[in-house]
Amino acid sequence: MNWRLINNLRSGLFFLIALLVCGHVGAKEQRRVNPVLFLSHSINEREAVKKLYPEDVQKTFEIADQLIRREYLFRYDWDMEKTNKMHQFDGEIDWLAMPNGDPEWCYMLNRHKYWIDLGRAYWLSGDEKYAKQWVKDCSDWIERNPLGTKKGHANTWRRIEVGIRCENWIKTYEYMKESKAMTPVFVEKFKKSLAEHAAFLNKDFSYFSKTSNWGILEYNGLFSVSLFLDDHKDAAVWKKNALDRLNQAAFLQIGSDGVQWEKSPMYHNEVLHCLENVVFLGQRFSIDIPFHITESAHRMALANLHWMKPNGNQPLYGDSDDTPLTHMWVKPALTSKDPLLKKRVEISGVDYSNYFDLSKKDLKRLKRVKGVDPQYLSVYQDVSGDLYMRSGWGKDDVYSSFHMKNLYCGHGHDDLLHLSVFAHGRDYLVDGGRFTYVNVPERPYFKSNKAHNTIGVDGEDNAIYQSSWSNKWEASSDYQNVKIEKWGVWSEANNRTYSRMEDPVMMKRSVLFIKPSLWLINDCFESKKMHRFNQYFNYKDNKVLVDAGEIKTTYDDHNLSLNLDPSVRVSKEESFWSPEYNLKVPAVRFVTQCEGKGLTSLKTLIYDPEKGSPKLKRVDVTTRTGGEVSKSIAEAFEFIYNGETYVWFVQHNYPAPITHFFIVGGRFVDMRVGLWKKKTAAVDYTKELDHDILLKVY
Repeated sequence: MNWRLINNLRSGLFFLIALLVCGHVGAKEQRRVNPVLFLSHSINEREAVKKLYPEDVQKTFEIADQLIRREYLFRYDWDMEKTNKMHQFDGEIDWLAMPNGDPEWCYMLNRHKYWIDLGRAYWLSGDEKYAKQWVKDCSDWIERNPLGTKKGHANTWRRIEVGIRCENWIKTYEYMKESKAMTPVFVEKFKKSLAEHAAFLNKDFSYFSKTSNWGILEYNGLFSVSLFLDDHKDAAVWKKNALDRLNQAAFLQIGSDGVQWEKSPMYHNEVLHCLENVVFLGQRFSIDIPFHITESAHRMALANLHWMKPNGNQPLYGDSDDTPLTHMWVKPALTSKDPLLKKRVEISGVDYSNYFDLSKKDLKRLKRVKGVDPQYLSVYQDVSGDLYMRSGWGKDDVYSSFHMKNLYCGHGHDDLLHLSVFAHGRDYLVDGGRFTYVNVPERPYFKSNKAHNTIGVDGEDNAIYQSSWSNKWEASSDYQNVKIEKWGVWSEANNRTYSRMEDPVMMKRSVLFIKPSLWLINDCFESKKMHRFNQYFNYKDNKVLVDAGEIKTTYDDHNLSLNLDPSVRVSKEESFWSPEYNLKVPAVRFVTQCEGKGLTSLKTLIYDPEKGSPKLKRVDVTTRTGGEVSKSIAEAFEFIYNGETYVWFVQHNYPAPITHFFIVGGRFVDMRVGLWKKKTAAVDYTKELDHDILLKVY
């Protein structure tokens, strides 16, 4: 008997059995259906999606084909750091690449949002080349970026990237799961790495994560993985910890006005996306989501509504881009059933990305909610200190914002007392934007008070820049006052930043907005010695000129004029505006200047010439006994706007003996700030009641 032959046959049989068993296990693993988190449409709906969103579908294929050619350009609306120049790898991808020395490029590369378009391209076409490319790239990333290695760990395994990747990986897989490229070997590798991501996120909950936008992005990722890998031994722990930590972070980070404490709309909306994703998945899987997560997500969505510009974009406060809010309405409107949010969906529609996530049942539920516009117009976000004034909720209405409190953390800019103006579908007075996070000259340039519509002393910045994420000295405000009325809004705030000077200078700006399109600005400076005082006005393009003491736009239609105080000199400077990261466009800045000591008060009017040209005419102010009142104590002005004559009264300081009673143009008043319409007939104001006064501030 040939025992060697028998042994060889026996070994071969064992090998064959082992191969069959392994193949069976792999096939079983591949056949196992993971819960579907996001993709809510069957593959037979391809043609319907193509008809609904032809431009988005075309863009999906463009991006997917670029990735096959190793070309990378980050241009999604909510890419935190967009790029404008294509970068192509010659051969394999360098996962640690930093074109132009910006680490943000590397972070964007390792968030893998672009893989979603590879997935959609496969889902829309059935072409295996897209699935094969993802399997190749994802496998390459996993193999060359193992957790725990020193090389590149800080760039590829930052916790924020890990959290973001989790959602993007799951979405990409769900589009491609029917592909032949999803072999048992790859699926096992993919899920093992995803579990490593979850374990990495789960092991730590630092104070930084509790209080930074990072933490909410991290634990949204952990929550998503806990649902997707529901059969993992640690899935229940991951889910519990993710919800507990998100609840704590939401409680700590989101103010009663709905604004995330870092007060940058760009990062506010990254946080909102994550919290809303958790609420959405909670409803989909009948999971009880903690109160602070659901409540914070709803308040954050309303904050978006309150600060939204008439063109539907977010403001540029702090490190933000001029980004459309279209994506941000759909899920909050669905989960909260809030008619105010649903109205925005009715205007902008369900966008391409959200459509994939929403089932037919979701779309029917959303359709049943009837949208309405708010009954109010202007809103003061009292925690963040931002005032938003508008004439209506239409795309052609007038809108302005007044930043009354200092921003916090590295995303904050030197923009205390900044005023923006948007009207007739375009920006007029603009925030300079952010452009870069790299510690190069452009970073302090775009963060400075000169890049915002603020005021300053002796040419110095309000805050003193130290590095990309910190200042040596912070601008600070210690007083804010707002009154919102049917006719408009009055507001004022102090800036105490120049208390650092040997001769301290106190600054105050008040803004009086009269609907539909008149702003009266009062800038006050107070010092003992002589100083140079400046105002900065930034426009997004060069279609502006100075004429007879006014700054005027020169568009073909719908212009605004800015009437300067007669005491100032004005100069024009070439500047830049950055509507998005890595982009700066030529713009123009006007700088006014005057010298003074004691109290210096500058009056500026911004108005729509189509509504008339209001000019300030000084009105006599006396004490209650008829004594003379100096301009450093109180002033009053008369002006005509939209066919009505108004009187504007401002008290700067108290006379001696202390009193708040004055006679203004024959009218007896008891107020610090006032606004009233002047009557045409002669009236004895010493006897007239003040029922006709529009504004009275003590």
